[in-house]
Formats: sequence, C-alpha cells, structure tokens
Amino acid sequence: MKQKEEMISIMEGCGLSRVQARCLYFLLEVKNCEAQDIERAMNLRQPEVSSGLRELMEKGFVQLHSKIKCEGKGRPRNLYAVQKTSQIHAMLKKNLLDRQKEIEKRMKDIDKLFPREA
Repeated sequence: MKQKEEMISIMEGCGLSRVQARCLYFLLEVKNCEAQDIERAMNLRQPEVSSGLRELMEKGFVQLHSKIKCEGKGRPRNLYAVQKTSQIHAMLKKNLLDRQKEIEKRMKDIDKLFPREA
C-alpha cells in the first residue's frame, strides 16, 4: 500500500493529476484492463476514470488496446493498455525539467523584485 501511494505521489509530482496518476499506476500493475476495473480498484468514479484515460491517451501514455464484444446487445467495452514505459519515463522526466526551468525563472524574477541589500 505504501509503495502504491508513493508511486502515485511521484507521478503527481511529475505533472500528472491525481486521477491520471491513479489510472496509470493501475494500468502499469495489470498491463491492460477495462475502465471499470480501474474504477473499482482505485476507488474512482466513472467520469473521473473516463477523463483520466482520455487525457493519458492524449499524452501518449495509454492506448486503446482492443474492444471486447458484449454478449447480446450493448456496446463493446474498451480494453486499455500502457504505451511503452520508456516513453512515459522520458515524458515524466521532461515535465520535471520543464518545471525546474520555470522555478529557476521565477526565482530570478523574485531576485529582481527584492534585490539584496548591501
């Protein structure tokens, strides 16, 4: 449990939202699953999971793996999977580097606002 929360916290620190981090963590653990599986396992609501998965797909972290046909009538269910973990690793590191540059810029701006007294 501690490792799970630590991993989710790291992903949030790299720029993912809480929901995105929880969805991605679960997918990394199980390799592929339906949105309902994430809802149950991560204690998230359906709209949260849907938007989190959509955003992760836009980032290129998650892909629609396949569609599962339902018996009888009904829409097929989507099966989601993680894209290449090396790509996720690189993008999360880039997010951190971008944030670091932004922090350094803001620190210089603060120095300009409050010059050191002699």
